[in-house]
Amino acid sequence: MVGRFPGETSALSLIWAVLELASRGWRGVTMTPKAVAEIERLRRGRSGQEWDTNYCPIRLQEALSTSRRVAGGAADVTGRHAVPVARPGVRKLVHKLSGMRRLILALVVAIGGRRAYRLLASGALTIDVGVGRRVRRLGPRSWQIAAARELVFDVIAGPYLGATPRALEDKLQVWERGSDMVLAAHLTPVKCGVTTTLETVRFERPARIDFRVVRGPVPHVVESFVLDAAEGGTRLTWEGELGTDFWALGAWWGKRVARSWEKAVRSSLEAVVAEAERRAGRQG
Repeated sequence: MVGRFPGETSALSLIWAVLELASRGWRGVTMTPKAVAEIERLRRGRSGQEWDTNYCPIRLQEALSTSRRVAGGAADVTGRHAVPVARPGVRKLVHKLSGMRRLILALVVAIGGRRAYRLLASGALTIDVGVGRRVRRLGPRSWQIAAARELVFDVIAGPYLGATPRALEDKLQVWERGSDMVLAAHLTPVKCGVTTTLETVRFERPARIDFRVVRGPVPHVVESFVLDAAEGGTRLTWEGELGTDFWALGAWWGKRVARSWEKAVRSSLEAVVAEAERRAGRQG
């Protein structure tokens, strides 16, 4: 037997009120404004008269006087906006998921940044947009070589214009050869691997050799090796410029590349000096 409030002819109002109270904790059931309005109509009774809540049990009376919460933040029957209240367990779960999402995003950014850095450092990725371009000088640096200018020129140009020696195969790959110009890839060991720089090399016998980067860790590099006859041999002067995009960020990257670039040039030219003087000693 289901009890009724005084003056009621059925227990439907009580049943709906209990359902309304229970539905506050339901999950997966959306309380739309239309459903809440229907509950309100039934609560007031089929005859349209409001019951006397003084006869209601205390918990039910509190439930009837509490503002109804509508799933999804929909407006309740009084027209006010109802804010859904998450249970402590749900809030804890949402907090954990939010933390995991931030962690995953940080990992993706870190892995992507590391991958982009390796691509840039290896010369496989060249960023050349011409925005915020900053140019810095390379050199100049000079070497005094105890050998004739023509001999020094042949030592530098030989691996490009002629057959590349086996000793240089892991450092130099000539892709195309012409009479006074080549397209060559230079391979330079760095901390994170090997940097491959594709450059055009133009020869003006016996006074000058010019390099221009086509693809590399930076979008712009030009270099020149000038040979001047000097007392006791040849004076070799190297200088150039290196350019990067994106203002201060590009300047920071250009500084790192320039340091490695100058180190590689010094190493190469020290080998040139030693070989030229060795040949000159044999001829003398």
